[in-house]
Amino acid sequence: MKEKHIGGVESKENFYEGLEEFAREKIRDHLQDLLELEVSEWLGREKSERKVNRLEQPGIATATASRGGLR
Repeated sequence: MKEKHIGGVESKENFYEGLEEFAREKIRDHLQDLLELEVSEWLGREKSERKVNRLEQPGIATATASRGGLR
């Protein structure tokens, strides 16, 4: 004889909501780690670490370039 659980549907919903939240958090953490790794490789340095020569960094203007096209 099978037993019926009162509120079985509700408990399944709570379980799946908790499982979904857990999975989303783990995926978000994994994506954050991957993004930080990609940025570190692109910059050639770790987070909060500076290069010795600023001109080696991407996006840093050289002495001949000027901001906004004006000299």
